[in-house]
Amino acid sequence: MAPNCISLLGILLLTWTHVGKVCAGSISTWWYNDALSPQVISYDESSGKIFYSLCNSNSTPIFPANETAAFDLDPNFPPINGTSVAGTGYMLKGVYIAAVHYQEKEGGIVHSLWTCDSTGHYVKGDGQGSWNVSAGIGAPIVHPQTGLAVINLGGDEEIGGFRVYFKDTHARTAGLRYTVSGGWAYDGFISQDQGLSLAVTADFRTSKRPTVMSPSIHTGDTQTIEAMIRTYSDAWEINTFPWLINAYLVSNQSKVMRQHITNDTDDKWKLYYIDEAPSWSLDAFDGDQTSLALLMNSDTDQNVYYIGTDGGLHELTGYNTTWNKTLREPDANWPLADEPNAPLALAHDNAHNRTWIYYMSNGTMTQVWRSNDNTWEKAIALAKFNSTSEEAEGPSSASSSGLSNEAKFGIGVGVGLGVPLLIAAIAASMHSHVKRSRAERNAERAAVEAAHADATNPHGAAMPLHSSVMASTTGGNPQSPAMASTMRGSPTPNHSSAYWERGYWANGQWVAAQPGVQSHASQVWAKPEGDWRQSHGYYENAPVAFSPDPYVQPMFEMPIEERTHEMSGDGQVTEMAAATPLAQDRSEDEAHK
Repeated sequence: MAPNCISLLGILLLTWTHVGKVCAGSISTWWYNDALSPQVISYDESSGKIFYSLCNSNSTPIFPANETAAFDLDPNFPPINGTSVAGTGYMLKGVYIAAVHYQEKEGGIVHSLWTCDSTGHYVKGDGQGSWNVSAGIGAPIVHPQTGLAVINLGGDEEIGGFRVYFKDTHARTAGLRYTVSGGWAYDGFISQDQGLSLAVTADFRTSKRPTVMSPSIHTGDTQTIEAMIRTYSDAWEINTFPWLINAYLVSNQSKVMRQHITNDTDDKWKLYYIDEAPSWSLDAFDGDQTSLALLMNSDTDQNVYYIGTDGGLHELTGYNTTWNKTLREPDANWPLADEPNAPLALAHDNAHNRTWIYYMSNGTMTQVWRSNDNTWEKAIALAKFNSTSEEAEGPSSASSSGLSNEAKFGIGVGVGLGVPLLIAAIAASMHSHVKRSRAERNAERAAVEAAHADATNPHGAAMPLHSSVMASTTGGNPQSPAMASTMRGSPTPNHSSAYWERGYWANGQWVAAQPGVQSHASQVWAKPEGDWRQSHGYYENAPVAFSPDPYVQPMFEMPIEERTHEMSGDGQVTEMAAATPLAQDRSEDEAHK
């Protein structure tokens, strides 16, 4: 179903500065350790661009929802119309790095790396780029409307790195993996069930035990969700809820049942749901249309969220085959989405039990959030700009609505005298705003490139670097970023920050150095005059060859505490003999106790 789009005229009547359609497709969000706010990205159906929230947002994301905050995608990999997006990230030496994934027009899955600059925008750092990571590795053909999900398992060279999940042309669920030691590779089928939708979600608490979920497309009373859980024996155990799944060999007329379904259960087996009806059903659920968002509080405590056919947010809690529905929150906390089955995305901070869910409501990207285990706060419509800086630049007579009396009068006269004139005036204003913002970012990129050239000049930089931020020459992957285009893997960016002897620029603000700080620099440089992006500043460059950095705390990783992963309860699937992957997994669980 097409996402909700607000008409141009509707926006003209609401605001002077933001013109165009708000037309969000796929949404993705993630949380950096120690970040100031979650990061949100969304594919815009109208422009075909991927918008992002400002990466220097504080507390609640600032989401401009226009081209001033859109990734400058590689023209060699333009996104396919309606692409799904999936993002994750990490911090490298205090700089935010985003890893964005989308489907390009030729059908491949693109992995793209970005650095957060001091203005809150994402730019390409040295050694960063975009790669078609599904090509040439034996992966099946990607479905042209596939959903995407990504997780970052951390920096272990063998089992860490990125995992990207997608659907092939038969709607089977498959995976890609990236490790420092092996680069990108096909990770095999996660489930060969062809009765699932194209939506996919994933999360993990233990790096060896990620979970992937996808809705079934069965209709009527047998609406289900399929959960795929990786075992310690590297198989994927498959369960469904609320209906339980089983299988029998198609060639066996006696229908001898296979009571344990895994990722090797192929089309030689007929999948079906057992006759015993569950005691509950999924409310307002359309598996062929809805998106899922998975939250794993632990390996045995999970939450699933979706927007139903009623436009409402729904929550399920449980694990394996034992799940329950929770009561809906008031509309102030869980507002209705603009469309039934609307896309949504979830980020979480397990260290502080905080959860954020994003979807379109009332024409605006909206944050639904839980401040602890039990408390859902009032929903927040994401602001399109930083109100503090906007007020500083705008007229002091602006009213609480954000418009001055003159601006309100202008809108009234414009509508009265003719909407075309108003559209032209606002479009020109918006064009000027976009052009000015783009020029500022281009100026900063030029400064970064000039600084990098000086930093890598064998004759040294023209001006001294601050001694406390000299580029490190040790650590990281020994493979050179300069060889990134000919080597497997995905180079990570350089760290770029602006420093001078008596202070530094942080998020566009001058911060004076603390008294008593000594430096070995041969000269002292005070705060430069004018816009720092136009000044000839000098930057720290600490190249690291491949992502994810082995020393970076992974985005979701918590102190590992292995647990048993079985739950007792009515209606569980009967166990197989000890030789099955599930039985082997239980044995390993016992060994971990």
